[in-house]
Amino acid sequence: MTSKEVLEDIKGYLLDREIQVLEELVERDTPMKVKHENNGIPYCAVCERSYLRDGRGNQNRFCGYCGQRLDWSDEKWLHIKKC
Repeated sequence: MTSKEVLEDIKGYLLDREIQVLEELVERDTPMKVKHENNGIPYCAVCERSYLRDGRGNQNRFCGYCGQRLDWSDEKWLHIKKC
């Protein structure tokens, strides 16, 4: 069961504010494609920040700033570090 399916199942038992918070969390947990600036630097589609790699240059699964789950599936160089 996905987080979206669980949310739909429990909506009848929650207050409006609780539903809103859970919808935001489900949305943040849904992977979004990484975007790129003209110079090729990747950035988050939600907060538009480029805090997407760790100290060794590896790709993070989540944005380091807003926590959005990232989808790197379109990346041509998935496992190559940039120096």
